[in-house]
Amino acid sequence: MTKFSMDWHRESFRHQSASLERRRKEAAQLAVAIKLREQEVTFYAEQIAEADKRGLDGFDADRLMVKRKT
Repeated sequence: MTKFSMDWHRESFRHQSASLERRRKEAAQLAVAIKLREQEVTFYAEQIAEADKRGLDGFDADRLMVKRKT
């Protein structure tokens, strides 16, 4: 086994801590992206169900059940 200096260990700790913080931020961003995608997929399923209910043979996903700004 190799003995490393305290300075080396402190520097290694700083790098590991910074890496951990980057990963935490990435995980938080991914969680937000997943939540948004879940909402989009849920709404898309609702659009498909509504189109089926209406007997449509197709629809514009940008318009069906999308509230218009007034």
